[in-house]
Amino acid sequence: MSLPTTSAPWAMAEYADARRAELDRLCAQVRLPESGTLLDLQAAGGFVADAIAARSGGRIHCICIEPSAALRARLAPQHTVYADEIDKLVSIADASIDVVLGLAGLHHSRSAARTIAEVFRVLVPGGQFGLCDVAPASPVARWLNEFVNEHNPNGHDGRFVAQDEIEMLLREAGYVDVHTSVESVPWHFAGDADLLRFFAGLFGLQCDEETIARGIETYFDVDRSAGRVSVDWSLIYVRACTPGPG
Repeated sequence: MSLPTTSAPWAMAEYADARRAELDRLCAQVRLPESGTLLDLQAAGGFVADAIAARSGGRIHCICIEPSAALRARLAPQHTVYADEIDKLVSIADASIDVVLGLAGLHHSRSAARTIAEVFRVLVPGGQFGLCDVAPASPVARWLNEFVNEHNPNGHDGRFVAQDEIEMLLREAGYVDVHTSVESVPWHFAGDADLLRFFAGLFGLQCDEETIARGIETYFDVDRSAGRVSVDWSLIYVRACTPGPG
């Protein structure tokens, strides 16, 4: 998800590997070019853009769309950054982007349909769109709109879009090769102390550790085998393309 503006800047820096499965699954939705331009939709602190820049050796230029000034301030200077809303990409020209990736930011859009249409507009012919987001009524959705909404000073009011609706919106916008699935991408930690510290920081929670621990156990399956602590985190994953040239 895009991070609440009160999230701690150290959370993703200190625990970047916790969400590695989530990120890797998103990147697997597309075939990254050797070089080109990638748009990170609702970039937050740059988790996706930083990874793409590193994996491509800087040959892929990342454009970050992030409406929050607090989060834009965390983005690396190597990226081009715009404050556009994700349903109105006014800073991005038609047919100018090779790949768009969106990691759990669609539920913050004012209109999922307009966001999907805007991505179609800015992609080159044959361009690729990879997306993941939270399924309505899922444990993640309930955690965000119930627990985080209660314990983050800014609240959380996600507009979650069902898998079949996302697929319908993509096809109506003109995308081809549309595929959607629900995938388990657990978050991993060395121990419970790291789990609690990360959740408190990432979600900007203003409550004690005991309350956070009870909340996690209430909403999620937690696995403490294999010498680590894992939280079951499931998202809708999407891949689609714009029609090729000609």
